[in-house]
Amino acid sequence: MTAKQKRELSIMAMARIAVEKDERRARARATKDAFMLDCSDR
Repeated sequence: MTAKQKRELSIMAMARIAVEKDERRARARATKDAFMLDCSDR
């Protein structure tokens, strides 16, 4: 494996980690919003 391939792989891995973090954050925000709406209804 060349250095260029290694660098491309690490960039892809970092991008995937960033996407997963964003999805987790978005999901947490969505559940929090749903929970707050739930509480305000009562």
